[in-house]
Formats: sequence, C-alpha cells, structure tokens
Amino acid sequence: MGKIIDLLSKALSSAALTAVLFSGAISCESDDQTDNSSFKLYYQSLTDIGPSTNFSLSPSYHGGTPSDFAIYGITLDGSSISSECFIIDPATGLVSLVNTEKASVGEYKLSVSCKVDGKTRKFADAITVTMMKAVPDGIKMDPDRIDVKLADIIASKGSVELPTSKVTTDGNHISIRNYKIANVRKDGAAVVNKDMFAISSKGVVSISGGNTEMLPGLYVLDLRLITHVATGDSEEGLFANALSINVTSAPLTLTYEPNSGKVEKGFGFSSMAPSINGSLDGLKYSIKSVTPAESSVTIDQATGVISVSSAHKIPIGTVCAVSVTATNDYGRKDFDDIYTINSVDYIAPITKFAYDNATDIIQTTSFSNPVKTMDGGDVTYSFVNLPANLSELAIDASTGTVSAPKGNSIATGTYTVTVEAANAKGSKQASFSLTVIKNPYMFTYVNWGNNLNLAPVRNYASQYRLEESDKSLTIPVKESDLPSGKAVKYSMDKVYCAAEVSIDESTGTITVSASDTKRIDFIFVTVTCGNGSDADVSQVIPVFFQHFNAVSGYEVRYNPFVFKCNPKTGGKSAVPAIVSKDGGAVAMDYRRNFNYYDLEGETHHGNGQPKDKGFLNTLWTAYFTAKGEAVNTGKREPMSAWDGKVDETLRLGYTDKTDYSVVINADKFRDESGYANGIFFGQQTMGAAGTDPGSGPGSIWLAIWFDTDF
Repeated sequence: MGKIIDLLSKALSSAALTAVLFSGAISCESDDQTDNSSFKLYYQSLTDIGPSTNFSLSPSYHGGTPSDFAIYGITLDGSSISSECFIIDPATGLVSLVNTEKASVGEYKLSVSCKVDGKTRKFADAITVTMMKAVPDGIKMDPDRIDVKLADIIASKGSVELPTSKVTTDGNHISIRNYKIANVRKDGAAVVNKDMFAISSKGVVSISGGNTEMLPGLYVLDLRLITHVATGDSEEGLFANALSINVTSAPLTLTYEPNSGKVEKGFGFSSMAPSINGSLDGLKYSIKSVTPAESSVTIDQATGVISVSSAHKIPIGTVCAVSVTATNDYGRKDFDDIYTINSVDYIAPITKFAYDNATDIIQTTSFSNPVKTMDGGDVTYSFVNLPANLSELAIDASTGTVSAPKGNSIATGTYTVTVEAANAKGSKQASFSLTVIKNPYMFTYVNWGNNLNLAPVRNYASQYRLEESDKSLTIPVKESDLPSGKAVKYSMDKVYCAAEVSIDESTGTITVSASDTKRIDFIFVTVTCGNGSDADVSQVIPVFFQHFNAVSGYEVRYNPFVFKCNPKTGGKSAVPAIVSKDGGAVAMDYRRNFNYYDLEGETHHGNGQPKDKGFLNTLWTAYFTAKGEAVNTGKREPMSAWDGKVDETLRLGYTDKTDYSVVINADKFRDESGYANGIFFGQQTMGAAGTDPGSGPGSIWLAIWFDTDF
C-alpha cells in the first residue's frame, strides 16, 4: 500500500517463467493457535497468470516441522468454489497450478492447513493467485516480427529510422485503453528491459535508438493490455509472445572461459564451449590457425569447442596459440590467439572433489559457494542438469565457485546443486545442498496512526491535524509488523512540508511544529530493517500533517483528510464538514496548485505540475486531446466541476457540487509507465452557493494517495 519494498533489488520475476510476476511473500499466522508456539507459514503470491500457465509454489515456515498439508478452502473473488487447478503435496506443502486452460479470471485465495507438533494449524487465505484473461481474439501485432541491425540501433538517435510494430484489431468491437510491456526474453531467457523497448499510448512498440547496451539476439515481448469491450467492462489481459524482434549482427566478440588448457602425452583434451556476442543465425566456427602448427587441434563447427586428440605429439613445454573464425548469416570475424594450449609432463587426475553445503542463504541476497576439496589439475567446472528454478546460479568454469547475484529470485526452499569437474584424465561429480530462507528483515507496514479517531489505523494513512492551539505534536510509531529484535533505522524527506519536522532515527518518533501555511504538509519516511547487508528491507511511507486551515472565514475538514484511492477503479472521498463565514451554503471547486509526488521516484512517474514535462502534463494532455482541443496545462478543467462543458466521466476527477466529496474517475491516473503510485493534491477554492468559486479563497484541504493495492 503505497510502499516501496526494496530488498536492494527489484528483480522479482522468475527467469524460468517470465509470464509470472511475484509479489511479496505472505506471512500467515495460524487460526488455531491453541498453544504459545510461533509457527508461521509462508507462500509467495502470484499475479499476471495467463491461461495455460502451470506453476508450483513451495512453502517456507518458521517454527516446528509441518506435515499433512491440505487445501481446506478456495475462494474466487470472495466466493467459495471447488477447483481442480490447485493440488497440494501432503508431505511437502508444494502447491501446483495445473489445468488452468479453462480457469476463470479473478483473484483466487487458497486456505492451507498442516500439522505441527501433533496439532492442526489452519492458515486462511495463505496464497493469492490472480488469474488474468488472455486478450480477446482479434488483437495482433503488425508486423509480429521485426528484423533490425544492431549497428542501426546503436547509431546516434535520429540518424537511422528504426522499424516499429503496432497493436491492431481485426474489427471495431474492441478498443484498448492502455499498453505496457510485461516481459522481455532474449533467446529464451528473461531479461530486464532497461529501456531497450517502449510502447506508446497508441500501441506502437519501438526500439530505443542509441542504446549501447543492446546485444544481438531474438527478443520476444509479452504485452499487458487493458481492453474496453462493448459491454463497457474493462479487463486486463496478457498478450503473450506478442512480438519478436530479431537484432542482427555479424560476430562481435568471442570468449572462452577459461581461455587456456593443458595437455599431457597420451591424453586428449576439450575446451569449454565459448560465448559469442553476435547473431546465432547460421553460426559456424572454424580454426583459422594454430601457432606453432599442430594438426591434432580441431574445433566443433557447431559448438566452438576446441579439442586435442589423444594421439597428439606436442612437445612438452610448447604453448600453442589458437585463432578462431566465427561466421554467421550477417558476416564473419577472426579472433586471433583466442585460446592457448600448454603441453605439460603431468596432469593430476581428479580423485577428490567436494563442496560445503550452502545453508541459511537469505532470499534475494548474493552468495558464493567455493569448492571445498579438489586434488586434480587443470580442472574445468560445469553444472549437471541445473533445474530451471535455479537458472540464476552461475559457476566459474575455472574455480568451480557457484554464486548468485544480489536480487536473485530463487524461492525459499532446499535444493540440490550438482557440479561436474573435468580434466584430460576424467571427471567427477559433487553435489551440495542449497537452503534459501525467508528474509528475517521482511516487513509490510509501519503506521503512525492518527488523531482523528479513525480505526483501525492500518486502514488509513498516518495523518495528524494540528489545531490552532497546537504548538507541536510528538508522534510515535503506532503499529507495525517490523520483526522483533532486528535493527531498524528511520530517515525522512520533507517532500512538501513547510513545518519544522524531525524524526528519531532509532524509534521513528516524529516531532512536528505548527505552521502558518494553512495546508496539508507531508513527508516521506524511509524505514530500513537490517544490518547493512544485501538482505536489508526498506519501505517509503508518507506521513501527513494538516495545519489549522480556516481561510477567509471558510474552514473545511475532511475526515480522513488523506483519501486513499486505487487509480484503476477510482473512488469517492469522505464528505467534509464545512464552516462558512456567513453560515450559508457554499460552492467548492478545484482551482490551482496541482502537484504530484511519486513514491517510486523519478524512474517511475517523477514529481511535478501540469506545466512540467512528466506525469500530470501527460494527464492534462490526454484530457484536452480527448476533447479535441488545444492542450492548456494552466487550466483547472481536468479536475474542475465548473470549468468546461463535458461529461464528468471525461475528467480526471472533480469536487462534487452537492456534498463536496472528491470524485476520482476510474482509469485516469495512469500513463505508459503504469498507474499512479504517489500523492496528488490541488487547492480547492470556496464561494457562495450556485456561483463558480474559481476566484474565491482556498487551501489544500485534501491529499489523495494513489496505489493500486487500495
């Protein structure tokens, strides 16, 4: 809810199943807590599951060892159902999604039970699975494949016109409201987009020119579309494998790792396969030269593996330099002295090979596990049948060290990793156990409460009203699920705040002084739990202060004065209590000082006003464009109930003329980067009933906090 959870990585997508995006693990406490145990069960939740998507979820837990797992209840959008799509392994708790081809779209919640220490524990809504509908028939890409030269992409922007593709339909019964690139795969493996590709508000997919990080290969894009069908219902669909973009190039670089090997008389030898930066279309390898010349050195034209036959007669002490030519459908390149072969008198065979187990690895953190025992010489290492869910593991071919990067998405659980060590005299395998545990610093909320008698406090933003008599307020943390005994640090950013504010970095207690600004101030508090390692978890949480705000005889009190709103569905704020200078009826409207502050930072929507290049400018532009008028970012009309003659549903929102609640229309606060996740506000002005209050006195009476989790 309006949060940024930063595990010092945002990589929450599985490389093995890029159509699935993971949300944070849900910690469930037992419904049947009949003793003082602290057993907890954790499953990941799943979103963006499309038709025919099968998947498995392994649980993790804290406390005793569970057994006899069962699914004792399933709901779809809040209604109990029976379903054959979900199967649980009674022994392990592994939940499998199967036969999803005909599954209804919506939010599934699975309740799970297990036995711990002889007692049955029940965990209501332990797993959430959001099943999305495939996009309706008739939606396609034109064209559905693009071939483009890498050289054209990395050329200066604007100097080369790059090809594009557009989402189209085969009829006029479907309109598409929004577009987003959901997933990108390169040569079958998930990759981070990194601004390589973009999709416009018109559904045009483009390639970013001047991108020097682009590599050759076949990129496949999945799109997420919001369609508007004839019934008027909006629905979100996953357009899987929508577009293929083949980035072509002649061979650019060739790398052998390791880039040398040793041979002994009477024994053959083979290198590791190389990695190549270049198109794979028609790729072949050949030996250009061996210096000094040696006929026993050959290369596999398909794989690039360099071999020396056991009948070689290379004199001991000789070093042979091998040059390789790589050729594909777009050109060829020579790689001189790319590999060396050393003839030695003896290579020790491999008789001992072992690893230590890698235990208590905190989820998403980096780790490395070196070889514990090895007595062979000139050894190279490689994985044996590495499972797809461990695809983010890497191995150093020269040292055998197995590692994973910070931010990896390996799920909690215990895995077996097998490695083969090989040299000219044979090979040997070793396995180790990899145990990934839940992050002990994980938390989901911190709330400072309110002084408006709003309960339960977790349902409301942290908000305090300073009355005219208040000089200052001291506000401790009211509620949180911060883990006990872990280090926590608080810091703040005075995003929109004229008042004097301080925060205790250890306890989170906030002190705020009264201000004459007569408006709503807010700060962003960063809460970090951890010990300064990769495992640290952070959230950015807004805290709001409203200063006594009687203005020219008008006083407006929204309770709450922070309106939590889902931008997908829109909504309506509380009805305010209004005191007017003459006690009569009033008019109220949005007028000026529109601002937006993004909780995800500049890389998402950024901050700004309608006149600034950015989010609000895009929304104002979309409004006037829909009206067929020239864009005027200085006008209040997109948020006004008085300005402009339009259907109110066209506006972003407005102040209701009858009860003065603020209405936010559905599906308006979004752009190509997605839905709003931040704070929006504007000044509302007052006037006599029945008249346009645009020139009257006003203040910022209400803050709107957007988040799709609300």
